Amino acid sequence: MISGRYDFSLDAKNRIFVPARLRESLGQTIVLVRGIDACIAVYSASCWEDFCARLEALPKTETRHVKRFLYSSAVEAKIDGQGRVILPTGLRDYAKIEKEIIILGVGDHAEIWSQALLAEFEAAADPAGMEDMLIKLGF
Repeated sequence: MISGRYDFSLDAKNRIFVPARLRESLGQTIVLVRGIDACIAVYSASCWEDFCARLEALPKTETRHVKRFLYSSAVEAKIDGQGRVILPTGLRDYAKIEKEIIILGVGDHAEIWSQALLAEFEAAADPAGMEDMLIKLGF
């Protein structure tokens, strides 16, 4: 289970530090991909393979746009010996990441957010709506 919230800054070489706790769950080789919300989703190699297998099992006519969105942005990356990974330009631009970032653990993967965009997203969050969704899902 990938969880937690971590605040960091992008360094001069466009790298971020991946906390040891997340590295344990994600492994040394990760997949960075556009998230559905304006963030970068981070998957372990095995979790990404599982995700892709599930996506490929669905009808192609219904998933072609999703596949283009995800697969065209997917980048395999290695975490270096100091626990850092480079964020590719296209993904940084998509997520509007300039300097300050927040990494969120969200269960089966992590998300890398621009601090400013996450603050906007959280300000607009509707706790009552989330409660309704949990009830609808049987929790």
